[in-house]
Amino acid sequence: MALTVHNGIMSSERSIGEQTLKVKTTISLKNQPKVHFENSVSELTNTSLFAALAASAPVKFLFSNTFEDLVMEKINIEISSVEQSRVAVLEKIWHDKLEVKTGQEVNLTVSVRQSNGTLQVDKYPLKIPEEMDSRSLKSLLESQTNVHRDYVFSGLEKWRLVYDGRYKLINNWQKDYLLFDTETDPNELNDLSLNPKYQDHLNRLNQQLEKHKLNTTL
Repeated sequence: MALTVHNGIMSSERSIGEQTLKVKTTISLKNQPKVHFENSVSELTNTSLFAALAASAPVKFLFSNTFEDLVMEKINIEISSVEQSRVAVLEKIWHDKLEVKTGQEVNLTVSVRQSNGTLQVDKYPLKIPEEMDSRSLKSLLESQTNVHRDYVFSGLEKWRLVYDGRYKLINNWQKDYLLFDTETDPNELNDLSLNPKYQDHLNRLNQQLEKHKLNTTL
């Protein structure tokens, strides 16, 4: 797809000199909401190549993940050109609160240096979602506690992980389990998931993992 888009751009746009290409990709999926993606590419050279990659990136993301029953009906790509460079450098981001809780709002101030030297400063209000489970590191950094969370969760593609500081449980959507005792087996070479002695740890960690899945998109 990227090659097709690249060839289309090359047939109508120049390949060198200051140029900015705006890319809008709309993907129509069967029985699913449309996916909209916008990006801008501004380079002295290879602008068309980077624009083609930007246009095809959403398709690659959708079909390289574990989403089930995805049927793509149509892709619409709009590319517009501006004969100037629109490159800017993000210089600084800061906020107006040192501590913020879920449901509260924090104001972000963004400082951007444009290609012509102009400094642009904008403010953006950002509300912290009620369901976010982030916790402050303040008590940990001030040595008031040595435990930040009872369980740590992570995931990559179809794999999910929960860790309690010693035991680590990993599974996928087919419920294939791996259980490691990181205290006695720091290199995680000995899978304990089928060892009856450790079934209580497996069940406990799996219960936490399933609970976490219900409350997040991980």
